[in-house]
Amino acid sequence: MEYPSDSRRIAPLKRLVAAVALTLVPLCGAQAHPHMWINATVDFRFDAQGRLAALEEHWDFDEMFSSYALMGVTKQKGGGYADKTLQEMVSPWMEALGDPISHYFTRVSLMDHELPTVAPTEYSGRWVADSSQLGLTFTLPLVQPLALAPGQTLEVSIQDPTFFVAYDFTGENPVTGAPPPPSFKPFRLVNAPAGCGVRYVPPRELDWQTMARLAEIPEDADPESMPADLLEAAGQLQHRLLLTCG
Repeated sequence: MEYPSDSRRIAPLKRLVAAVALTLVPLCGAQAHPHMWINATVDFRFDAQGRLAALEEHWDFDEMFSSYALMGVTKQKGGGYADKTLQEMVSPWMEALGDPISHYFTRVSLMDHELPTVAPTEYSGRWVADSSQLGLTFTLPLVQPLALAPGQTLEVSIQDPTFFVAYDFTGENPVTGAPPPPSFKPFRLVNAPAGCGVRYVPPRELDWQTMARLAEIPEDADPESMPADLLEAAGQLQHRLLLTCG
């Protein structure tokens, strides 16, 4: 089975979710404006020399997107979906996310200088049965592993510049408000040297007029064609993870 990831599959989804999101405005206010929600966590993976080698990101898509993406896909007898089926589904998604504008919605920088990364080769789709959500896990390696010196700060910024996708690092269900499981952690340090830590900086809150303008961004919007003030406003919605060591 083929799983189209381009506008043939995503454009109808955008229209559908946008329509539902607008109906939620009276209940949820500005928070209802994104059209797709992702619960995300990030693992900072260090190598044997204590250098940051890669980011491992875990995305859980909202129930609506999950239902749409799995429309027509057959479940296994015991429930859930075969690993091969999920892998075939997410492979073209990863290719699409590799577009320079999207760049996996992730930017890594050291002291305001962006660090190059390698296109992920390790990725997998998964089915979260407890919450009926489709998940995606991928590893984003740095081109060159980085040894952080004392006083240096590495920043990981995660956001969709067009604000079609909204991220959540609290573990709560962004639609229902259900709390996260007790084991939830927004980030983990894997094989990190002693003295390393991560600080999470949430997005800035925007006024409802700006959020309403963001909600009107067309489904095929190119960030380069967006009004400068709106692009700047969307840039304030980035989730920032600040890593220091030493």
